[in-house]
Parts: sequence; C-alpha cells; structure tokens
Amino acid sequence: ENANVLQNMLVSIFTGKKTVKKFAKEFGVETEITIKIAVEPDYTEGRMALARTIAWSGRYSSAIAIYDSVLARQPTYRDAVLGRAQTLAWAGSLGEALSAYKQWLAAHPTDRVASVEFARALAWNGQMDESEAMYVQLAKTGNANAKKGLARVIGWRGELERSERTWREVLVTDPADPEALTGLAQVLSWQGRQSDAETALQAALR
Repeated sequence: ENANVLQNMLVSIFTGKKTVKKFAKEFGVETEITIKIAVEPDYTEGRMALARTIAWSGRYSSAIAIYDSVLARQPTYRDAVLGRAQTLAWAGSLGEALSAYKQWLAAHPTDRVASVEFARALAWNGQMDESEAMYVQLAKTGNANAKKGLARVIGWRGELERSERTWREVLVTDPADPEALTGLAQVLSWQGRQSDAETALQAALR
C-alpha cells in the first residue's frame, strides 16, 4: 500500500501536477526526503536524514535498513557506520552495536565521537568498569561529552558524591550547560536533596 502511495506521488511529480514541496507541506519532511530518494537514488544525505528521523521515532529496524543501503554503496561512510551502531544500541542490540564500534575504532582509533558513543554503549550493556575507564581516558583530552558520560556512569554505579563532584567539574567550564545541570539535579535528587535538585533543574531550564 505504501509503495502504491509513493508511486502515485512520483507520477504526480513527473507529470507536473504537484511538486515535492507541496507533498512535504501535506505529509511532512519525512515524505519529502523519501520522494527525493526515489527520484535520486544516489541522494546519500537524504537517506541519512531519513534514517535519523525514523530512528528518533523508534522505528529502528527501518532505520537500520536505510543505513545498510548507504553502506552497501559506501562501506566506510562514517556517519552511516556510527548512525547504524547508535541505532542498534537504542534498539537494545548492544552486542551488535559494540561490535560495530570496535570495528570502526580499530581502523579509526582517534575518532573521539565514536569513542564516546562506544563508552556509552558499554555502560548500557552493564560493562561499567570498561565504560568508566574509556571515559576517564577521553576526559583527559578535555572532551566535555566524555566528562559528562563519566559523571553519569559514576552515578549509575551508586557513587553519588563522586558523581556530583564530576558534574560540578563540568559546570566549572560551562556553568550553563543544561545537560550537566540536569545530570547534577538527578544525582542530588538521588541523594534526597530535593531543594538543591530543584535549583539545578531550574537553572537548566533557563
């Protein structure tokens, strides 16, 4: 049924009855990207945007299929490799996600973004020691996302005071960081310090 709808849309576009923009206005940006991909099979940026949009909506299998279609043409396309790995992690396929990250990092050991994502997937997989060790090394390079990941993992381990200190270290560099303020609020709440947690959360929402 969806294939017939798309076919009818393409006929309307090719015959000049409607434009891609008109369909986008009616059905949303996802439809616009889908049409563009059908018209231009090599539209890699469109495939990537569609995969991200679909993944964010929770349709992980469909998103992974789109990433696979990109990688079939360009096996080392970084955004597709990492997007696919991240989507696998969101879908709970953590073994596959970790394997994908390991393979990428073996060939690209200095990719800090991939390393941070790998450390996060390790934590989601319950490998807290490995995750913390990676975050510690990455944080030494001044990577703010690694420092925040470290604070989060320490909190998940139940070391609330150490997690609080780590969040506050992040805030020394960027006092208005909403992610750090929210993380701090969560840890303060876990400590039973609801008033302090509310203050931090209000600061995050400013």
